[in-house]
Amino acid sequence: MGNRTQEQAKDPSGNLARQVTRVFDSMNRPLKVTVGTAQ
Repeated sequence: MGNRTQEQAKDPSGNLARQVTRVFDSMNRPLKVTVGTAQ
């Protein structure tokens, strides 16, 4: 199992409610985490 690079959470209607994106380096260390909510 590898690193999760993207997670999406949807509301009961199926619309995107929240998104998390991660970037890792070659040593599997997190470099960047972006958290956003749908507008």
